[in-house]
Amino acid sequence: MSVIKNIRHTGLVVRDINRSLAFYRDTLGLHVKSTQEETGSFLDTILADQGIVVQTVKMAASSGETLLELLYFKAPVGIELGICLPKPYNSFGFTHLAFTVGEVELACTAVITAGGQCLSPPQKSADGSVRVAFCRDPEGNLLELVQLI
Repeated sequence: MSVIKNIRHTGLVVRDINRSLAFYRDTLGLHVKSTQEETGSFLDTILADQGIVVQTVKMAASSGETLLELLYFKAPVGIELGICLPKPYNSFGFTHLAFTVGEVELACTAVITAGGQCLSPPQKSADGSVRVAFCRDPEGNLLELVQLI
């Protein structure tokens, strides 16, 4: 039984959203699929924190479905760390891998059984299009499990 259907996106927390957008778009040729500022109880719940405000820019190559998601945390502000696990969701650099799954509860169970943890029960997104759970793999890396509704 395969739990993962595909790789959804890679999240990259950045210090300067404009500089990063220019690099990935203008230098590397990715195109912007969506830009938004996210905040509210859905985000606070799935990331197990409060008062989160993040600007996101989802980008794609000319072919393929996997996206790069640039994240600029306005609150709480991104932090610098040395080598440390588990890595906080708003630290600079790559933070998590997102996977599309068939059933998010089964995927969470699989993560927990393998020695990982889920940060919250699965939550329905604000727009109602997906159910999401943030988890940590056994080494502490963040995974976003997304079930399409």
